[in-house]
Amino acid sequence: MSLKRTDTGEAATPLSQLQEMNEEKKANLENSLLKEALAISNEKCNSLIDRQNTLVEDLTTQVSELKKNNESLRLNLHYIVTGTTNQMEKTLESERTFKERVGKEISAAAREVASEATGYVREQIDKSTQEARKELSACAEELSKQRREFQTQGLFRKILFWATPALLLVQTVILAFLLIT
Repeated sequence: MSLKRTDTGEAATPLSQLQEMNEEKKANLENSLLKEALAISNEKCNSLIDRQNTLVEDLTTQVSELKKNNESLRLNLHYIVTGTTNQMEKTLESERTFKERVGKEISAAAREVASEATGYVREQIDKSTQEARKELSACAEELSKQRREFQTQGLFRKILFWATPALLLVQTVILAFLLIT
């Protein structure tokens, strides 16, 4: 079977047939290698995105729980203060003379309890915020590390992409030399 050259229309020689077949196989090989590298890269990107989404969901849940806890503590404090105030009013109604002295002492105690409770709530919020910041910092470091890995992979791909034609040219020259000699 003789192949016809597309540029001259003449019958191709076995050497040129081999070269054309070699070029086609090189192109197919290069395409399959690029497709495989793209699939691997895509898989790693999808994995990273999944991990990031999971981390974001976890952090969002933690922040939501902190808000709920904060609201619960605020309501509890409100109920405590309200209950104490109601009790003071009942006591003040029954004993008018005792009212002023007991009212001042209870008000001072309520302010102190409220101040301590507020301080405790603030400490808990600060601790939780610091933990969340640490986790965010760890996530940022991991993302930075993965970004550097992707950059390194990109450089390696570029080197392979540009080195492949040069190596194919060297292979062709050696093959031609071997065929000539």
